[in-house]
Amino acid sequence: MIVAGPGTGKTLTLTQRITHFLLDQGIPGERILAVTFTNKAAREMRTRLVETLGTENSLPEVGTFHSFCFKQLKSIFTDQPIRIIPDKDRDLLIKEALSRARSAGLSSSHDYRFFRDCIVRAKQNLQGPEDPAKTLCKHSDNREFITVYTYYQDLLKRQFLYDFEDLIFVTMRQLEQDASFRKQLLSRYRHIFVDEYQDINYGQYCLIKALAANNGSLCAIGDPDQSIYGFRGSDRRYFDRFTTDFPGATVIRLINNYRSTNTILEAAYQIIEQDRTGHNSFRLYSEINGERTLGIMKAASEKAEAVAIGRLIENMVGGTGFHSIDFGKVETDTDTNPRSFSDFAILYRTNRQGQHLYDVLSAAGIPCQLAQRDSWMDQKELAELIVLLSVIEGSSNLKDFERIRKTIHPGISRKTAQQLKDWYLKNDLTITDLRYTVRQFPVAGLTRSRQERLYTFLGRIHTLGNEIEGFSVKEKLRYLIKNTRLSGRLNLDDETREPLQRLLDYSLHFGYDAHAFLSDLALIQDADRVADNVEKVALMSMHASKGLEFAVVFISGCDHQRVPYCRGKSAPEDLEEERRLFYVAVTRAQEKVIFTYALQGRLFGRMHQFELSPFVKNIEKKLLAEYTVQMPAHQKPNQEQMQLF
Repeated sequence: MIVAGPGTGKTLTLTQRITHFLLDQGIPGERILAVTFTNKAAREMRTRLVETLGTENSLPEVGTFHSFCFKQLKSIFTDQPIRIIPDKDRDLLIKEALSRARSAGLSSSHDYRFFRDCIVRAKQNLQGPEDPAKTLCKHSDNREFITVYTYYQDLLKRQFLYDFEDLIFVTMRQLEQDASFRKQLLSRYRHIFVDEYQDINYGQYCLIKALAANNGSLCAIGDPDQSIYGFRGSDRRYFDRFTTDFPGATVIRLINNYRSTNTILEAAYQIIEQDRTGHNSFRLYSEINGERTLGIMKAASEKAEAVAIGRLIENMVGGTGFHSIDFGKVETDTDTNPRSFSDFAILYRTNRQGQHLYDVLSAAGIPCQLAQRDSWMDQKELAELIVLLSVIEGSSNLKDFERIRKTIHPGISRKTAQQLKDWYLKNDLTITDLRYTVRQFPVAGLTRSRQERLYTFLGRIHTLGNEIEGFSVKEKLRYLIKNTRLSGRLNLDDETREPLQRLLDYSLHFGYDAHAFLSDLALIQDADRVADNVEKVALMSMHASKGLEFAVVFISGCDHQRVPYCRGKSAPEDLEEERRLFYVAVTRAQEKVIFTYALQGRLFGRMHQFELSPFVKNIEKKLLAEYTVQMPAHQKPNQEQMQLF
């Protein structure tokens, strides 16, 4: 077990140890498995290994927990595609399951969100509808939960669909029930490496223990102070009991931080030390000197806060235009180090804050990228393009036919799409059967003209599939744009436009494997949506910032309602996890941290008066300086010692 604080070189340490196994101990790459939590972290690990080894031929298996399990399921279920649905589609299926359950006589006052959360918790804890623990679905008759869960699983099964939690859940079921698969998997991977061990949930914990059984070695690295995914089922206790699970394990601590200044580390320690009960406290140190204070900036409103952040960013990059007069550009700044826009990140607690900041800064000409799970594909035309490819490749679900009903010519009406769905559910068809059965048997309730239009619609999908056969993924996307109604809405002659260019560039990683491309899109996490090497300010939630670093970090909305986040209650559900999340946000910064907040703003549908976050108040006042940005043009931002306490 390697206990490694932020900025202490976790990825480097892990890759160096893997390299030692490969080169010094002569262990074959195929015997080594390294798992982490984001595609970005996995790519970084692979890149470092390639740089060290000089070849990809002897590389170990490196990927996320979910991509590893996805690969195993593909090897098991070779006679059918493994289709992963995004969260939005999961919610739609749970709504459908709840509707079917109510039609069958279920009486429940809970909405789909309640059952969704229960199902997610059940799968994270490896519980199916036949054996859920009552404690996983509080405030409900367990029979209600079992009924909805069963209908939901039936909808998934008939369409050959898997949700995000299914990947680990089903893999673990196969390990338990399939002796041949278990023997094959455990005999292959003899050395297991786990990154971010503090973030594992029960299912991942069981997977690691199963893979490590009787194996050569297990190396886990992480930081209990950065355990921030309780809402995904992660539990820091698995980290704390590592030496109990694996008696005789060596514990090593990394405490030299190579990222942040000592001032940032001291402030971060003062924040997190309130949570260091139950495990040994340790301080990080750095040989990087820098500014002696962190900044605080308050504004009259949330819009004024966003404007002030934009003015400071523009000033730090030298005021290079971008509607600087709208911000009343500051002539000089105490920070004389010129920066680029990619040096900045603005972090916040909720995604709603991110959209507001993006709108204000973009309107003022500040180039931004919004790192939210759905933001990349917010453009309706891109979503339709991806769904169309999914349908053609046989990786679709029932809802997808409605989504592309106007994408190709001729289209079908919403009513036809709804009747198609009703007919499908009534006849207990699979999604594979649907396209071919409709062309042989009429759909009940459709007029002859609607039936013929539906037949032609499905025939056109089949024709497009034949026409793009043998194309690379990028060629398929370009062909579908040119030969559908998308041609009038997506301009291929202007591929420099975001996000079309990002999608086409991203597709290059997958060559001719469209199924891998579609699956990877479904597995993308927030942090994976931050484009590298682009001159834009990164806007993201504190959760999404995990594992990233920036020269200057603004933490927006540092008020007592959002940091810690109370979700409309008088107190947060997990105060210490909120504190750890704030600690993660602060330690993303290399050189400068500026806390910002509005004196009033809207939260949970009402206007609130805000005070400074208690987490910021944990920092000694000698480490804090107040920034004030005046709205009139050509006004210098003042910086003075904090007097808030």
